[in-house]
Amino acid sequence: MTHTLLSGYVAGFALAMPLGPFAILLIGIAARSSIRVALWGALGAALADAVYATVAVFAGAAAARIIAPVESELRIAAGVILIGMALYIASSALRQDKGDTPQRAITLTPIRVFLTLFTLTLVNPWPLVYFTALVLGGGIGTGSVIFNLGYVIAVLLGSLTWQALIASAGGLVGRRILAGAGRTVSSLLSAALIIALSIFMMVG
Repeated sequence: MTHTLLSGYVAGFALAMPLGPFAILLIGIAARSSIRVALWGALGAALADAVYATVAVFAGAAAARIIAPVESELRIAAGVILIGMALYIASSALRQDKGDTPQRAITLTPIRVFLTLFTLTLVNPWPLVYFTALVLGGGIGTGSVIFNLGYVIAVLLGSLTWQALIASAGGLVGRRILAGAGRTVSSLLSAALIIALSIFMMVG
């Protein structure tokens, strides 16, 4: 059981570690709202990872075969949504820099941030491919239901650990650079990174 829990924790942690568009978005949320709100986003992303881990453990190769024909379409859909959000971030920053505030900014509530990160992560098919490979290659899913559930919970905790670190870092560091012109510059840089990483995700 210890090996199963450790494997799940490491798998979840490793999946969340790459600094992709979701991580950049989470850092921006933390910097512009609060660490508490961003942690809800971290929970949403980690829960989506756990959902895919559950599907991989209990369905395995069958789930991979179902999603394979639409994998590229799902990646593109997630990328388009992220690019749209990046453009909104950039346009909002430019309006604030000019002193124009005709539109009220979208309030980053915990539930809204949770649902946004959960949905975006769930649309991305990579976690299912990742966990299916681990499950089939490592013999996960052949044990009892308790062992399998333990693996999924460990994945959730592993992913949440890294997501929470990202959110906390964004809140602690981001607030120091988001003063005056720093807010506009950092917002534009964040938007550019999200767009670049989203394009890379869609073509890769």
